[in-house]
Amino acid sequence: MDSINSIYRDSAMCRMLHARFVREHSIQLQDFLKPAVAATIRRDLLSVGTVRTNVPHRHAYALIQGDGPFLPEWLAWLRDFVGTYRLARKSILVFGHRDYTLLHDRQDDGLHALFELTSNWDASWGGYTSVARNGKELVRIDPVPLSLSLFRQKSQARSFVKYINHHAGRTKRVVVHLLLR
Repeated sequence: MDSINSIYRDSAMCRMLHARFVREHSIQLQDFLKPAVAATIRRDLLSVGTVRTNVPHRHAYALIQGDGPFLPEWLAWLRDFVGTYRLARKSILVFGHRDYTLLHDRQDDGLHALFELTSNWDASWGGYTSVARNGKELVRIDPVPLSLSLFRQKSQARSFVKYINHHAGRTKRVVVHLLLR
């Protein structure tokens, strides 16, 4: 499967982006995924169906079970970009109106990769990912369609997804979340 835009296959561009990632510990690569391929992946994943998970005062969202043919390509690109890591967890998450996650005691140290399969999103709807430590926001990642967001989470940092308000209507945020260690 060839889902990654060619600009992110260019070794000089990737070296420059990697240097920025090392400096800032986070980066969002916009237009990372090819639109037509991402739309097909999104459609195929959503056709499998979702399972709602709701733990009050912790989270509410839907999960998609299984893997897709895209995973080996994405993991290979990540290995080339950031070095050798092992996949600790893979989640395919679907967020819509009233969905969220909260800060909690679980600490997910490692490299987080968020592949946005979301086709359309407005920042006023909420749904951003925030990484915070001691009440201070360290990184905010807005859902940008077709992007790949990378961030390192360590040293007592926690992350959450902001509540999605009614303005989102029936629009869904679909994201593949990989945790690498």
